Amino acid sequence: EVHWRGDPDFVHRIEYRGFEAAVAKVRKQIAEKGPYDVIIGFSMAATVLTALAAELLREEAAVPWRLLVFFNGMWIRDERHAAVCSTPVCVPCLQIYGRNDHFRAYQADRLIRHFADPIIIEHDGNHSFPAPDLEHAEEFYAEIVESMRWHCGFQDP
Repeated sequence: EVHWRGDPDFVHRIEYRGFEAAVAKVRKQIAEKGPYDVIIGFSMAATVLTALAAELLREEAAVPWRLLVFFNGMWIRDERHAAVCSTPVCVPCLQIYGRNDHFRAYQADRLIRHFADPIIIEHDGNHSFPAPDLEHAEEFYAEIVESMRWHCGFQDP
């Protein structure tokens, strides 16, 4: 669990509490319960997974997944931790954003730059998973599944 203190406006300083512990906990869970093909993170979980991916690459350790999928992810805003992404993270990443997400304007574009060649998909929703009754939801989720299958080496039936 990560808590943040500060104004959600990007011009103000943000300090995370428990960030290192959250990254370590996720890393331990993946090591103990994995391997995984795809890891999904929503909002701040994307921040933790971004830091973990950068940490693994910095250590030249094997990345124990094939694809990260972020829904409405946020960039690492705490200056104490942001340096882990001083160079783009070279891990396959699919990033999904709601066009009406109140964080989208300043959060997503920075997270996009944290990764080398991320795949970006947008929907007309907010800071949430796209609702099943959203127009084109079926096609939207099919596109996400297709990307997951491709990154995992599955061919279409």
